[in-house]
Amino acid sequence: MKLLLYLIALSPLFSQEILNVKLIRCSDGDSFHALHNKKEIQVRIHGIDAPELMQSGGFVARAYLKLLLKDNKIRLKIKEIDKYGRYIAHVTVNKQDIAQHMIHAGWAWHFIRYAPNDKKLARAEKQAKKHLRGLWAFNSVAPWEWRKKNK
Repeated sequence: MKLLLYLIALSPLFSQEILNVKLIRCSDGDSFHALHNKKEIQVRIHGIDAPELMQSGGFVARAYLKLLLKDNKIRLKIKEIDKYGRYIAHVTVNKQDIAQHMIHAGWAWHFIRYAPNDKKLARAEKQAKKHLRGLWAFNSVAPWEWRKKNK
């Protein structure tokens, strides 16, 4: 019953493909809390995985995401809601793809498991690796591997 009420409450949001939101705070380098219609929502950026806060580069990745999002109108194209109630979304600011930007700057990985056919993200990661940007400047471990080892 609770699940049904939850889905009904969310249905107005899904009738809109695009949401314009304002940043409240960044959780880490791939997720944040935002304000939409005076309600707080959690957003996870589709197609990327950034280091956990306790990993090398985790706090820098979060600070970089905050720099990209703060004081800007953030546009979300909702893809789905995950099992934690977060909105999985393509995120843009001033027509700039935030996932692509995070990867290109070297502060996130292309999360191939969830965006296997995204050639823009794959190219951005290839460039970041080639130029040793961000996480690629040191021997960092992918977040999905780090989470397995640190359950």
